[in-house]
Amino acid sequence: MRFSILEPSRYSGRSVKGRLYCTPRAVWRLNWFLRDFGHDQDLLGRDEVDEKAMLGLRGVLRISRTVLNGRAFVNLDGFAPAGDWEELSGPLAATNQEAHHDL
Repeated sequence: MRFSILEPSRYSGRSVKGRLYCTPRAVWRLNWFLRDFGHDQDLLGRDEVDEKAMLGLRGVLRISRTVLNGRAFVNLDGFAPAGDWEELSGPLAATNQEAHHDL
């Protein structure tokens, strides 16, 4: 997936590419992610995902980077609904932002 960065403004216009795993063990997290980002609840209730409906979803991500065997990967460490941005971008988050790559 490609995520476009809207806030913080110093990163606005950039994007982050990452993977969401869809293994049977990880499907609950994918469902949680889609719900928090505003995916159609009717589709989720029927266990359906519409790739086109995923365009324009909004939310807050916490990412980190991992290097494994010389390849860099982006990890999706956490996420929240877009409405939580103000709460999550407070003074403590700003302090930790550089160290944890919160976007």
